[in-house]
Amino acid sequence: MKKTIIIFFTFIAFLYNAQIRKSNLLIMIDEKPCLIVNNLQLESQTMKSINANYVVGTIDISENDYTRLLTDQSMSFNLNFESILANHSLSSKYEVTIPKIYLNQKYIIINIFNMNIKNYRKKYSELIKNNKEYYVVIETPNSMKFD
Repeated sequence: MKKTIIIFFTFIAFLYNAQIRKSNLLIMIDEKPCLIVNNLQLESQTMKSINANYVVGTIDISENDYTRLLTDQSMSFNLNFESILANHSLSSKYEVTIPKIYLNQKYIIINIFNMNIKNYRKKYSELIKNNKEYYVVIETPNSMKFD
């Protein structure tokens, strides 16, 4: 009886993991890996938001949502999330636009530079669009995107 129960739960766990799509995504904030991400959502102009889980280095999306994201007509999608930064007690909200073709890459690294840090303000202040409080650089093995 115990073997049957163990096999049953193993099978359920296998089915659950088979329906999750893992992608290599690393979020770096102020040159440090982002450890705590809350309310991670993917959305585009033509698609309602998709919830995802982020564990340092990977993002987990259900297989159905991943297929919806790939078949969406938009050329890019927004990654929205909140993060608690080291040495801060409040969370910061971020929105990053990622070209959909980056989903085919082996990995995506999102570098976020906050403008409240003097070095980044000097370096990136003239490049910021829409008066954002941060500057974003997205890296993949084959390309980079500056926002």
